[in-house]
Amino acid sequence: MANALAIAAVTAVLKDLLNNGLIDAQLDNDVTVTALPPDRIPVNQNGQNTTQLNLFLYQVTANPAWRNEGLPTYNARGDRVCNTPLALDLHYLLTAYGSQEFEAEILLGYAMQLLHENAILNRLAIQRTFSTEAVVTGSILPRSFQSLAAANLADQVEQIKIAPKYLDMEEMSHIWSALQANYRTSTAYHVSVVLIEGQQPTRSALPVQTSNIYVTPFQPPVIEEVTPQVSATGNTLTIRGTNLRRNLTQASFNNPAVADIDLPVGTNTFTDREIRLPLPSGLLAGVNTIQIIHPLDLGTPQEPHRGFESNLAAFILRPEIVNDGNTPPTYQIQYLPDQAAFDAAIPPDVASRLTRTITPPAMRLQINLEIADTQRTLLLLNQTNPGVEPAIAYNFPDAALLLPEGQTPANTPKAAQRSPTLVFAVPNILSSSYLVRVRVDGAESPLALATDPPHPQITI
Repeated sequence: MANALAIAAVTAVLKDLLNNGLIDAQLDNDVTVTALPPDRIPVNQNGQNTTQLNLFLYQVTANPAWRNEGLPTYNARGDRVCNTPLALDLHYLLTAYGSQEFEAEILLGYAMQLLHENAILNRLAIQRTFSTEAVVTGSILPRSFQSLAAANLADQVEQIKIAPKYLDMEEMSHIWSALQANYRTSTAYHVSVVLIEGQQPTRSALPVQTSNIYVTPFQPPVIEEVTPQVSATGNTLTIRGTNLRRNLTQASFNNPAVADIDLPVGTNTFTDREIRLPLPSGLLAGVNTIQIIHPLDLGTPQEPHRGFESNLAAFILRPEIVNDGNTPPTYQIQYLPDQAAFDAAIPPDVASRLTRTITPPAMRLQINLEIADTQRTLLLLNQTNPGVEPAIAYNFPDAALLLPEGQTPANTPKAAQRSPTLVFAVPNILSSSYLVRVRVDGAESPLALATDPPHPQITI
């Protein structure tokens, strides 16, 4: 690959090519070849230009074919893994100047013929340009780059090609207007490709010792239906779809606390069209998703690799208020009417574990599932036996979680704050008997108005 001197080196080689061609032609007049901006071309006392050819680099663009070669330069840890080449196309303006009539046209025609016959800059021509003297040096570069040699251009993997670029009058007018110089008959050339590469040390991976090739049909699992849509703890989830079974099959839930479940092959609970799976512990109340995954065992190493994955299917896991299991059951619901009752049930050292401050009157409930602090909670109270008056109903939002012992909101990240114990503030509540429900992210605890077992109630 070339280095930072490559752009100047290409210009020097093209200038040398044109100069040698004019010398070989043994022109009668002395003709010079320059690589200056057109506005710096000298004029004599009569306002005329000397007889000369000028090669001006007016634009540099990225080469589309090499643009993404070698990427990425850095790995995920930030280590440099390769020196990605900078691939450039150079755009030149070739202009002929003459002091006499027809000289400019003759020079331009001969120069175009030279470039046409030398459409590829071979490595020998590049080496010959820099063999006798240091035409291009890194003297103006930082000290660490001053040892660069322009002759390295000959070592790049792709040879440099020269192609004419025919501009219309509008494009040519824009260029000369930007140059702020008097227009002279010109033509443009496209020179491609220049590959500039750094020389910094890189980290490379060890070579592959063995390779394994596996061919497997593209048959990803598809979930069409999950029943029941509303489930409770201990229920069995039925998943129906296509291509569900494979030698390695896993069920994955959208919960980092629940590990992927390996499904046993060869049982009547697991077929290509249907999977029956008991719900695992650790799921949160509310909306959950399940996904069927087919890992691939590629043999080296002997561990599953990421394979085919199904679509996500949603189901609702409803919360239930915990009871003691007796007949009739006693539910773990506690009304705390004032500060004294609140401190007796939740002492100040325990109250420090609440995710937010609760002012009595309050109500404490125990749920059979963990609730995350990021979930939406709502306490629903409906008056029983209202008599002749319309029944009273209350909605109290935003429960505080009572975190487990050893955890406080200060030392536990918000995403990890989970608890089955909820404390709601219930201000301005009237004395009566109420049916109690809890809603978590839209999943509501069941309402059973029958007496076997009775629905959770509280009397205030």
